[in-house]
Amino acid sequence: MNTIATLSYDTLESTVTIASVPTPLGPMHVATVPQGLCAAVFDDRYQALEPRLRRVFGPYFNVVPGDPHDIASRLDAYFDGTLDALADMPLAIAATPMQRRVWALVGALPAGTLSTYAALADRLGMPRAQRARRGLDPRETVDVVAMPRVVGY
Repeated sequence: MNTIATLSYDTLESTVTIASVPTPLGPMHVATVPQGLCAAVFDDRYQALEPRLRRVFGPYFNVVPGDPHDIASRLDAYFDGTLDALADMPLAIAATPMQRRVWALVGALPAGTLSTYAALADRLGMPRAQRARRGLDPRETVDVVAMPRVVGY
C-alpha cells in the first residue's frame, strides 16, 4: 500500500523535483519532494504542474530535474501490465483525514479489482458519502495512483 506523508507548511520542502515520463497516454510530468510524489499531470509541458504545486507550496518553490523516487520505471512497469507497480510508491499529498481513510481503502483493494464509490462509502460506514466523489479523490494531483480501481456511483 502507498505510504502517504503528511505535508504541513512547516515541513514543506521548497525544492520540487520534476521528471518527464513518456506513457501510452502521452507525456506525463511528475513532481516529487523528499517525502514522495506530490503531483502528476498528463501534458506536453511540465509547466502544467505549476498550478497544482502553487496550491501546496505557495509562490516560492524551486524546480529541478530528476526522479529520486524512480517514478518513471514504476509507471513504465504499470503501463506494461504490472498492475501493482505503483502500490508502494510514496505519496506526499496534503489531505484531509477523510481523504486519507478513502485512499487507505482504495490502496487495500487488490490490483485489477474494481469497486464503486457506493461500495467505498459503505465500507467507510458513510453510505451517503458516495456523492462526495470530489472529496474522495486526490484533488487531481495523482489520480493515476489512487483512483483507477474505483468507477462510477
